Amino acid sequence: MGALPGIDSVAVLPLPIDGPTHHSIAAYYTGAAAPSPDLVRQAVADALPGHFVPGTVLHVPELDHLHRLIAAPVGADTDIFSVGATSFTAVHAASAMSRVLGRAVPAAVIFRHRTPIEIATAIADGCSSLPE
Repeated sequence: MGALPGIDSVAVLPLPIDGPTHHSIAAYYTGAAAPSPDLVRQAVADALPGHFVPGTVLHVPELDHLHRLIAAPVGADTDIFSVGATSFTAVHAASAMSRVLGRAVPAAVIFRHRTPIEIATAIADGCSSLPE
């Protein structure tokens, strides 16, 4: 990924799917002129065997904000604030999710739904549990 034009930095980490032995791969990258996540994922898929292709590819403004979360083991039911997330990382994560999903994801989703599974469920439900 880092060899693609426009990509400045890359972080890749395993994501637990079903217990400690089944993982997917998540890739985060930066770069003001970086290609879209779909194009990055396709380029990786064209170059590597399928089991090396990230299931999740996200373009983020900076990797520094992800440092604590990337370094911490985060499962689907882990309270992200218990492993180092802050209000700053929550706001940046909400902004990144909004960009990737093409619709607003309020930071309040992350503050009220503190685990990855709760956050994903709230977003899938259209954030209906939030006050207008």
